[in-house]
Amino acid sequence: MKVRLALLTILAGLLAACGRFEGTFSFLRDEPVKADVPGTFILDQSSQSGAMLRSMGYTDLSARITLKEDGTFSISQMPDCWLTDFADSKGGYDGCSGTWSIYKSYSVYTISLSVDRWVEGSTYVRDKKNSGFAYTAAFTLTKEKEGYGLALPLAAGDKGHVYFRREKRG
Repeated sequence: MKVRLALLTILAGLLAACGRFEGTFSFLRDEPVKADVPGTFILDQSSQSGAMLRSMGYTDLSARITLKEDGTFSISQMPDCWLTDFADSKGGYDGCSGTWSIYKSYSVYTISLSVDRWVEGSTYVRDKKNSGFAYTAAFTLTKEKEGYGLALPLAAGDKGHVYFRREKRG
């Protein structure tokens, strides 16, 4: 009886420890309402995102991600570490556009971005020397007080996440 109680206590503790808290934001585990996802997202300066990017040498933190209702997106001034395997900074920025979709990855919902056009001058274009290369990126959806946000894992999470919040309208 005591063993069962101890095991139940341990199990309850493990379940509580594996809750929904991942840093500052909660990753979205309930299916999102697709019509509520589109909008413009900007770097969340109240999270550690800005400090982390500044420590990597980025000075322009005006990155914008716009998800449109028609399933297209655009990105401007995204620090180029978003595309590298080890969150390396090349000191540049990327701009691109393409299409977006929602899918479930393990227990969280994710936005997949399929890039089909790069802005000239993007680090990606400069490095690849071809603006025609396709690329797919993933941002985890987060639940905020007001709607959804986006989280970009850097280097498989080793450096943490860069968080984007919905830009307030008005």
